[in-house]
Amino acid sequence: MDEEFAPNDGLDGLQDVGYLDTWETFDAYFARHHNDVGEIDGLDDDGAPHSLTLQEIVKEELELTRSAYQLSKMYGGYDGGFAAPGIVSPTKPTVKNGMMHCIKMLRKIVIKDYDDGVTPNFAAIPVILRRIQELLHAYYKFKVTGVRTPELMFCDFPSIFSVSYVLHEVGLTLQLDPPRLEVLMNEVGPQLEEMLFDDAHIIGRSRLSVIELQEVMSYRAELNADDENTIGRMMEMSEKDMAAYASVYFYADVMIGFLMTAGTTEDQRRRERKSLQKLVHWTTNNNMRAVFGDTLTDSLRSVYRDESLLIKFCRAGGIGGLMFDCTMTACSSMAQKAVRSLPEAAWEAHTSTALLNTTRSMAEIKKVQNSWKPLDLMILGCHNIYKNYGITPFIEASETMGWEEAMFYSYLAHQFQQRGLPRQSEDEIRALYEEFDDSPLDIKARCRWAALNRAGRWDFLELYGCDNEECCERADYLRLRTIKAFRDEKTETRLYEWGQGMISCEACHAANYCSSKCREIALSSHAGACARAQEGPAHAHGPWQDMLAGLAAEQFEEPF
Repeated sequence: MDEEFAPNDGLDGLQDVGYLDTWETFDAYFARHHNDVGEIDGLDDDGAPHSLTLQEIVKEELELTRSAYQLSKMYGGYDGGFAAPGIVSPTKPTVKNGMMHCIKMLRKIVIKDYDDGVTPNFAAIPVILRRIQELLHAYYKFKVTGVRTPELMFCDFPSIFSVSYVLHEVGLTLQLDPPRLEVLMNEVGPQLEEMLFDDAHIIGRSRLSVIELQEVMSYRAELNADDENTIGRMMEMSEKDMAAYASVYFYADVMIGFLMTAGTTEDQRRRERKSLQKLVHWTTNNNMRAVFGDTLTDSLRSVYRDESLLIKFCRAGGIGGLMFDCTMTACSSMAQKAVRSLPEAAWEAHTSTALLNTTRSMAEIKKVQNSWKPLDLMILGCHNIYKNYGITPFIEASETMGWEEAMFYSYLAHQFQQRGLPRQSEDEIRALYEEFDDSPLDIKARCRWAALNRAGRWDFLELYGCDNEECCERADYLRLRTIKAFRDEKTETRLYEWGQGMISCEACHAANYCSSKCREIALSSHAGACARAQEGPAHAHGPWQDMLAGLAAEQFEEPF
């Protein structure tokens, strides 16, 4: 790789980092070298602002990518993430149509030739990009399947970082220089758009196969153990396919560039619309997030730091993606600050799908345990959703999600309706959450049982069924679990009612029994666990008791 743009040059400044043992440490390191919202530093020694050149701005933006490479070397070894090596060693001169030949040509045309005043051969860009993606697909197909193809001999990069870095550099240069991007689109707009908005071009084939299989399976009422095992094995294998992770920088950077320059022509408006749709889909879909990882979040910093872009992104449905980035991504601190600073306009005009994505992301926030307070963001989100849309989004979330998060949303909707709380009730929402969090274990268990589908109830018999080991009904259901042919509608209904009819230990509320007889039989065997459970708080009564009685048939109505 030519010394003038060798990505490893950027690692010299990381020698004083020390031991980057976690993403949190890495995030803290990055924050020390940038201001607290991730913006570009631009101050002289005396504190006066100075004008940064395009090259300086791009170099600053690439700092996070260089740091991620350093982290990948330490924890991914030299065979994972950015540190993964090519199949053959780079040569000078580079192999024609090889990865390094294509990467150098891409950078030369978009950056060097344009800057030097030489007429850039933009017509070659789509062909070069397709070749880069073809080689990435061939490389990761080998990583996943072990199948060797002739294309592997063209995978002559020192590391994946050498590819991703230049793709990011070129993408940022186009994004931050609208005239340059406009010249490119005037020459090869249709061909470039075709690639930009085609997931099949970007995402590796093994990843696409898993996504397609999951979509097919989603139309089935239930998945059996064989189906789940098949998907699980395919997902595990496909995790090695990081073609999209390695290349998404360029595509996301250019799409964000379209958001910055949109407005005057029909072509610009179309590109803005399609870019928003694609970025929202990528950031709010769990499969897409798994495919792109933190590299997509890295590119989105350009959106998160600009209020007008952020509002545009959120109103198009991207607020769920922003919420998710508050959890364990490399830019979580920046995302958290962006959420807290969102103006009211960002919460307006959301579709039901966008709101469902947002509530799902908020549920992920609740799971995070860190030095910051994730609950604050969840309460903020619930407050803004309730203020703008009432209880309907919480009802929909409770019907489509599982486990504790779904029940919290159901509880919120129920309490909003019963108490008639005003829509400016952030403090009341916090109090409701505390009530929910302090609810007894047996109440939560029955609520979770009600939220399970048919397959889930059979799978979790031991967890939510009768805790009396000698229970005859429990033994009968465990036997029927292995004989699917006997699971008729009557049996399914009987199982559901059996789980809903559980009573708890009167002392600790941590054990469930299907009858008072089973509870009496288990007294002696449960004594030790009962004593331990009573060491923590257990509240047997409260608003949960009223909610539980009609949980299965609860009908919510807007009280406004």
